[in-house]
Formats: sequence, C-alpha cells, structure tokens
Amino acid sequence: MSRQLAPLQKVVPPAVRSRPDSLTRWAGAEMRRHDPRMVIEALAAASSFESRRWIGEVDVPTTVMVTTHDGGETRRLLFDAGMTVHGLAHNLDVLGLAPSDFECVVISHGH
Repeated sequence: MSRQLAPLQKVVPPAVRSRPDSLTRWAGAEMRRHDPRMVIEALAAASSFESRRWIGEVDVPTTVMVTTHDGGETRRLLFDAGMTVHGLAHNLDVLGLAPSDFECVVISHGH
C-alpha cells in the first residue's frame, strides 16, 4: 500500500479491507443475509436502470457520492474517486468531503 493512501486506509472498516477467499461464498452469504423478495426487487431495479437521458449532461471527470438507506442504516460510498491520490484529494475538496464521510470507494474502470 502506498504511503499516500495510508491515512485513507485507517478509516476503511476492516471488513472492507479484507478480500473474500471465495467470491461464490461471499455472494451466497450476502444473498442469505437479505429477504429474497428484496433481492429480486433490487435486481429488477438495477436491470431497468437507464442513464442515457441524462448521462450526456455529466461533465467528466466525475466523482459521485452515493448514499443508501437500508433498514435504518445510512451508507455512503464514493464512486470514481480520481486517477491519483492528488486527484482524489482534489475531488474530495470540491465535494466538501473528508475520507471519514464515506465507507468505501468504487472504481468503475482502469484508473
């Protein structure tokens, strides 16, 4: 791990830092944690998601804070944080965020 990322690593929950030993085992455990009807509804919503109407209005590069509310819990993740630690710091500054404001970072493509 880069020395530049060490401060961010401290705010990442241990469960997020560790990699599952088997993706199949992890996916099965996640499916068992949730109501099957809710999983099906989430899959239906995700499969019908359509961004073509508005995606052209997004000026890239873009960093998005995603906030979810599930069972009374609020989770926040940063989607596409930037290509470098400096880019991440800039994007957090523009968004007015600190690393402690979110639980994880999702990288959608080869940054």
